[in-house]
Amino acid sequence: MSAFSAKPYQTQLLASVEAYFQACHELPSPSIAYTATTERLWGQGLAYHGLKGFPGDMPYFCLRVPTGGGKTWLAAKSVALLNTHLLRTEHSVILWLVPSKPIREQTLRALKNRHHPYHAALREAGPLTVLDLDEAKSVTRATLDSSTTIIVATRQAFQVEDEECRKVYQSSGALMHHFEHLSAIQRAELLIEGEGDNETVPYSLANVLRLRRPFVIVDEAHNSRTELAFDMLARFRPSGVMELTATPDLERTPSNAAQRVGRRAEAGGNDQAAGVAGNRAELAAVPSRCDRPPRCAAKAGG
Repeated sequence: MSAFSAKPYQTQLLASVEAYFQACHELPSPSIAYTATTERLWGQGLAYHGLKGFPGDMPYFCLRVPTGGGKTWLAAKSVALLNTHLLRTEHSVILWLVPSKPIREQTLRALKNRHHPYHAALREAGPLTVLDLDEAKSVTRATLDSSTTIIVATRQAFQVEDEECRKVYQSSGALMHHFEHLSAIQRAELLIEGEGDNETVPYSLANVLRLRRPFVIVDEAHNSRTELAFDMLARFRPSGVMELTATPDLERTPSNAAQRVGRRAEAGGNDQAAGVAGNRAELAAVPSRCDRPPRCAAKAGG
């Protein structure tokens, strides 16, 4: 497969993401960093919109990219920026959620294929492991400690009514070693089963994720923006959420989206937006929602 050549608006968008990540460390909070970065980029500081149900110290942003604008490649490229400039960690866990099983299979093939531009973009983050959900249910601690691990799954797989979801919350002997030598603080963050004397901590993938605080990438995010969907994400104590969509929610649960088309800026959340003016793609370079300084958002536990 031929090498991928980034378009100017894609390069600009990634540069704005990096600038925002850096500002999150330079300024007291990610929300202040958002306003400051939009001020620097556009000459107009935009208000930051938090995400209900998540802690105030969790980064959240949206890449608003038109259909065919390369949002999956942009997300893959963002992983190295995330590790280096936001989480400031060598390896991270990425929970990559897609809207359907066909898209899951397509995404898995591309991210695992060493000759594909998506895989090449991910490789910029260093050692890499790409897993489907079944593979993740037996992932080793050594894998998570030695590589950036991408877990690709459908959003439905983490919703309680789904059979696959129940397995995510079930105890597994294959994951038991993840829970050895934890601190009291780490154990206090784990999900429990039962009540009173029957209370137990399941050795589940859900609890492994809670320990590792995955960064969540949500593809086609406009299909996920319900309270139930956000509750599902919050269970895993994510270190941040990045949405990918051509149509961010600007009303009910704003994506912190800001777009610039031609000379006019339209704001309604925290979003890196690639707008289209006529036949010309133009980046609206605005970072994303982040309530907490990334210095505190670094990978926890494990």
